[in-house]
Amino acid sequence: MTTGASVSARVVACVAAGFALAFALSLGVVPAAGRALQWPLLAAAHSAAVLAALWALRRWALAPRADLLAQIEAVSGGRFEPRVQGPVAEWVPLACALNIMVARVGLLLAERDQRLGALRAEVSLDDLTGLASRLPFMEQLAQALGLAAGSAASADGGVVLLRLNDLAGLNQRAGRERADELLKAVATLLRTRSARLRSEHALAARLNGADLALLIPAVSADVLETWAGELAAALPALRQLSLSDRQPVAWVAATTWRAGESVGDVMARADRTLQSCEAGSDAWRMTTAAQAEVIYGVAQWRTLIDEALATGRVTLSLQRVNAADGRLHHHEASLRMAVPGGAVLTGADVLPAALRTARTADVELRGVELALARIAAGAAPLIFSLSAQSVLRPSFLSRLTTVLSDAAQGAAGLWLQVDASGEHELASLITPLAAAVHGHGVRLGLHRFGLHGSQLAQFGGLGLSFLQLDAAQFNVGGAGGA
Repeated sequence: MTTGASVSARVVACVAAGFALAFALSLGVVPAAGRALQWPLLAAAHSAAVLAALWALRRWALAPRADLLAQIEAVSGGRFEPRVQGPVAEWVPLACALNIMVARVGLLLAERDQRLGALRAEVSLDDLTGLASRLPFMEQLAQALGLAAGSAASADGGVVLLRLNDLAGLNQRAGRERADELLKAVATLLRTRSARLRSEHALAARLNGADLALLIPAVSADVLETWAGELAAALPALRQLSLSDRQPVAWVAATTWRAGESVGDVMARADRTLQSCEAGSDAWRMTTAAQAEVIYGVAQWRTLIDEALATGRVTLSLQRVNAADGRLHHHEASLRMAVPGGAVLTGADVLPAALRTARTADVELRGVELALARIAAGAAPLIFSLSAQSVLRPSFLSRLTTVLSDAAQGAAGLWLQVDASGEHELASLITPLAAAVHGHGVRLGLHRFGLHGSQLAQFGGLGLSFLQLDAAQFNVGGAGGA
């Protein structure tokens, strides 16, 4: 390695040259007449020469500093550039140290980027299903909505959410292997059916344990609705393969979005649609970005429901149901809840939120009170629906008995029906409820009953007065003339 000249050696050379010049002048360069001024002039000349030499020497010695500073600034900017050693020997150790540091930092950052890339690739895929994970799904949705930096908003598109019915329970009842097989089968179904959309940027993902999703940019509402319906129709086959013991196997919710919407709004709308499926009788539903809707968080829902119950903003809407001869058979009551701003939410909006905020029993008990008031005003007979979640709570049944006992006009015109679309045993639903309403003249029935063969034998002794059958459980006009 070649080193530069030493600064100290050059300083000594400059001073020695000055003294040599003074000595030469003292030997006769200066005329005799001026010998009296010889030494002052020599001193001045020597000083000027030394100062000029030192100034030039300083510039020469400090010249490599600019290169070293530029190298350090390049590192801060992510550029790792080794520098050629300068001619000044005093700067050589620092230049060598900087080159070694730059090389090591560049190597460390390259290794970090490699590890981060491998980690990102690992977390971007769900190991079990092979689908994308939640993070890349949300990132691609943001890009499709035109929210990511530098991205261009694509045309309107859609999102499909699929939630497996009681996956955690299946894991406990049948084992993890069975639950994993169900997840793999649903993931395969999503992949194969998404190929029919012929969308280059469609992305299937597993968002969490039981929730899967499909992002479809540039899809029309009609195509999305048809696709979601076909997906929902294909899911019952997984139960026939004994991969699931629940009906429905999963709920499907589809929603369209518009470029410029926030990721939170799109996902909240899809989740809200999914909740309405879980609380209702439909295996799948669809909403569009154009449909007016109110989106609240869990804490907001809790506050809205509590305030509505306290201020009387929960009401009933009655629908007249006629018999074959056109005369009134009964009224069906459904909940309504007014919220600030003038919007009125239906039971399909309120009940899923009440379930998430543990307010189902309070809301349905208020519905019974309002139904009794309508019966007293002449609206009998009147059917009001109760959820299995409320009926299975002893505290709700105790409060229900109190409400029925306090009814001024009695409760003879009240028909209570329980949602039978779940997997609860009929006896566990009806027997406690029958005991709670005994002696008040209330008629009991089942709502969305699918004639499950294993439950038909339980009818005897339950005291049921009516059934409302779930048409989705039957293959009317299908194969075999069923």
